[in-house]
Formats: sequence, C-alpha cells, structure tokens
Amino acid sequence: IIALWGLLSGTLRNRSLSSVSLPMSDPLPDSPSPEPFAKPQLHGIQISKLENGLTVTSLESHSPMARVGLFVKAGSRYESPRILGVSHYLRATSFMATTDRTAFRVSREIDHLGGNMSASSTRDHFIFSAECMRDYIEPVIETFGSASLSPVYHPWEVSDQSRLVELELAMAAQSPHVGVVEDLHKAAFRFNLGNSLYCLPHRVGTFTPEQLHSFVSSDRKSG
Repeated sequence: IIALWGLLSGTLRNRSLSSVSLPMSDPLPDSPSPEPFAKPQLHGIQISKLENGLTVTSLESHSPMARVGLFVKAGSRYESPRILGVSHYLRATSFMATTDRTAFRVSREIDHLGGNMSASSTRDHFIFSAECMRDYIEPVIETFGSASLSPVYHPWEVSDQSRLVELELAMAAQSPHVGVVEDLHKAAFRFNLGNSLYCLPHRVGTFTPEQLHSFVSSDRKSG
C-alpha cells in the first residue's frame, strides 16, 4: 500500500509540474478560439487639413445645438521655468478684448446669439470651445475666432484677473483629487509634463501682457 501510494503521488506530482511548466503562450486544450477584435468604425467623422496646416475634424450629429472647439498645443508642459503658470493666466484672461472687439462686445455678441464660450487647458493643449444653436454657428465662429486668436491682453484686464487666479488656487487647494494628480505628475515627470496646471502662489500678479503675448505667439500656430 505504501509503495502504491508513493507511485501515485509521484505520478500526480509529475503531472502537476508538467502542467505548471506549460508555456502561457500555448492555447489551452479544447478551448474555443477567440473571435478577432473588430476595429471600431468612426461613422460620420471627417478629417481634413487646410492650406494653412490647420487640421479640422467634423461630425454631423443632427443635433439642434452646434459645438466648435479649438485645440492648441499650448498646455502647461510648454512653459519654461521663467513663465511657469502662464497658461493658468491665459485661461483667466480668455475672451477679453481683441484687436477688433472690446470685451463687452465679445460678450454681447455671444449672448445675443444665445451661445456660450469657455476656455480650459491640459498639460498638452489649450482648449477654446463654443456652443450655440446650429443656425447661428457662422456668426458665433466669427466672434469665437477673434476672441481666441486675436487677444490684446490690456494691462488692467490681466491685473483684474489675478483675483480669479487666486480663487481658483484656493479651490484647488481644497480638492484632494487635484492635489494627488498634481503631485503624481511632479514626481513622475519633474519637468514639462510635471509642470502644474495652476499658477504658483508667489507668481500671482507678476505676469505682464508682454509675457502672455510671447507665449501665445510662440505656441498658437497652425498644425
């Protein structure tokens, strides 16, 4: 009995070892073959490129509302150490006076058409967006283009927005999620992608219109 038990246990041990040593790349016996992965189809999406190099992506949603967005490679990762936090100030000063419109006119035109505009940023992109009834998309785009591409940055406008920057810093400080994401990026990348989405507290009120124009002219280009 003892000899038989030893023979059986050795056989089972050899089988278990042989099963463990089976390469993970080999398919399991009698297992069904997986179906091939179907690549998702992007129905209705059209991508084109203008002569100036601007890439345009459009989608017909048949919605009564129309949305337009402008994505610019001008996120916080492109900030140099000398101007860390400038993208935060650009968010705060968006849709102010332009070369052909006052801040009041920009706001009045969009409100008159029942639309709204917003600005946001990531570490890679600065994003302008507008939304309105589709019948008014052309005049909204005209105002939207002026507000997003031809800002003036009057000194008093930049100075007044320092209060908004301070408020957003205070709100970010009360959000654990924001703090965790900021610290993770700083630890993982240190520079570029490690740059914060927010202005450093000691730099609030130090940015000049010239610095904003310099960052805008160097990064807001077609492509």
